[in-house]
Amino acid sequence: MSIIPPIWESPCAPKLGSVWGRAGVLLIILFFKSMEQVLSVTTVTHERHHAMSLGRPSRHREASDFLMATMPLSDRQDPLVLAQLDTHIRTTLAARYAHEWSKRVPWDVFLAYVLPYATLTECRDMMRQEFANRLGPLVSSVGSTWEAVALLNEHVWTLMARERGSIVFKADQTPEIMCPSQVVEHMYASCTGLSLFLVEAARSVGVPARVVGTMEWDDGRGGNHSWVEVWVEGLWWFVGADEPIGKNGMTPNHSWFFPAPVVCQHPGSFEHGIYASSWLPTEHGTRFPLSWAPEDDSVHALDVTQRYIDQAQMEFPNATCNYHEQQRPEG
Repeated sequence: MSIIPPIWESPCAPKLGSVWGRAGVLLIILFFKSMEQVLSVTTVTHERHHAMSLGRPSRHREASDFLMATMPLSDRQDPLVLAQLDTHIRTTLAARYAHEWSKRVPWDVFLAYVLPYATLTECRDMMRQEFANRLGPLVSSVGSTWEAVALLNEHVWTLMARERGSIVFKADQTPEIMCPSQVVEHMYASCTGLSLFLVEAARSVGVPARVVGTMEWDDGRGGNHSWVEVWVEGLWWFVGADEPIGKNGMTPNHSWFFPAPVVCQHPGSFEHGIYASSWLPTEHGTRFPLSWAPEDDSVHALDVTQRYIDQAQMEFPNATCNYHEQQRPEG
């Protein structure tokens, strides 16, 4: 069915006797024809993947339909994403059913925070299978999600380095080095790249994970930061990428930025709030603040500022914006 509107019958239509009128009509037709082609490609692609999944178990079909219905339009036209989508889904479902703790993740949480192949605006390198192959044996015998997260955050930096040493932190690398393949190639990244890397590692073994960040700390010193939240038995807990639990006294829900400068942030502020990334649109249409592209509103988010402030004030009643334990990373 054509989507070209009935411009010929519109009182606002340009007069055909005019050269500019004829040109205007032609431009309108060409515009809508191009839109038809985009929609046609998207529809055919969706139908093709749905047909491919018909022979799969029902969960595979649900996962395929979910991704095709929710992925950005640009991803539907990306040959690499489409070529690797079926393998990505099979790999991710296999991780879900490999452990008792990953089986307990509710299906809706799995779809939104384990299944997606991307988190922010990083390149779509579709590395889920390599992550699963390298990291699956690491967590094969652990008995809980927290054990898996602790092992991942300690060992992923060497296990995914392809026998070339260890991936390390290097400030101010975003957005040039963000997606996992870029991190592996360069062997370093700043906080955003390392956080995306840890999120992919967690998802590859069935742990729900997302990137959390702030565009600027409102404590007089500024600077942006990104970190990771993992879903454990019904709650979101935060960890710093390459800040292994148990190392240097590190525990879940603690990092150099907690309680301050967390307590300096402001709920509802795009610049000074704390936001958790979301694959799906959120209730208020909230967007994730991308410090490297502040005008880009393509990433959905949840404002979690108040939750962080409440927790910080509960654990550290005397915390102020002048309280700093460690030198801050950025980028």
